Amino acid sequence: MYKTTAKKQYRYLRRISIIYVSLLIVSVLLPYRLIDVFGFVLPGGILFFPLTYQIGAIVAETYGREDAVKMVWDGIIGLFVFNLCLYFIIKLPTVVPGAEPQLFRSEFTSNMRLFIGCFVGLIASDLFNVYRITKLKFLYKGKYFLVIF
Repeated sequence: MYKTTAKKQYRYLRRISIIYVSLLIVSVLLPYRLIDVFGFVLPGGILFFPLTYQIGAIVAETYGREDAVKMVWDGIIGLFVFNLCLYFIIKLPTVVPGAEPQLFRSEFTSNMRLFIGCFVGLIASDLFNVYRITKLKFLYKGKYFLVIF
């Protein structure tokens, strides 16, 4: 009489999505920290941002395109909420006058511009990555997982 639709329960998808969103937020925070890697000066976020592509590819391969796309959009929403909270904190008056609040403000006021760049980049790159992985999975009939990377 009543039609029930069984929804798939995945064991690790939520945890993987949380790691994905966390890596995106860390990647937005760390460009301000310059590091030395074998004589090259690089932004700190460059160490963690490529992991988001690998996580997106693994989720697309394992859980499917729909869940991977949802994860990417959840990451974009998480970045937006983070930047919105940061924006409001910067606008609130501080207790300690001096150099420290000014340094904090100067470092993080460009974060909204960085978010807009990340938004465009995530739509262009992560969603394309998910599309590419699912097409290659179909083309290779689910075999040769390492070739797709």
